[in-house]
Amino acid sequence: MHEIAIHLTYLYFSYTKSQKNMFSENISSIDIEQHVLNLMEQNPDSSVSNWDYLNITKKRNNTTDFLIFYEKASALGITNQEYAAILGVSTRKLNNLLRGYDSLPLEKYEKALRIFVVIIHGIQIFGNQSRFAEWLKTYNPAITYIPIELIRCVAGIQIVDDAITRIEYGVFT
Repeated sequence: MHEIAIHLTYLYFSYTKSQKNMFSENISSIDIEQHVLNLMEQNPDSSVSNWDYLNITKKRNNTTDFLIFYEKASALGITNQEYAAILGVSTRKLNNLLRGYDSLPLEKYEKALRIFVVIIHGIQIFGNQSRFAEWLKTYNPAITYIPIELIRCVAGIQIVDDAITRIEYGVFT
């Protein structure tokens, strides 16, 4: 029994180390949306792991990515005021970020990245931006909230992504 525990521990740390190494590629030259899509394809449940988020935030926190995150959210009809509130910044700070006058703190970048990933996942599952935007702004009895209201915190982002995954697999409750 003890040998099995040691072997399982070895497998866990080997997997964790290989997962870290797998994502240590130079991602700065890859378009962020393509990179996220590649990660989603690599994972059987179409998700992005915490290691992926950590790797991206360590290597990519830049204005170009933030503009892409913002454009994706804006295309869903999320206003500047809504996006600023979701990120927990003032509208003025958001405008400065969009103009490149300011940089995003790491935790805000990670939050924007997580929202971006949920948006990509949602568009893939719903088939287009307008259907996903409608779902995002409509009360959902399975999660007992309007999904866009939940994405103001990281736990809420995960709940919304989990709801999208349940829809992907045909589980609607």
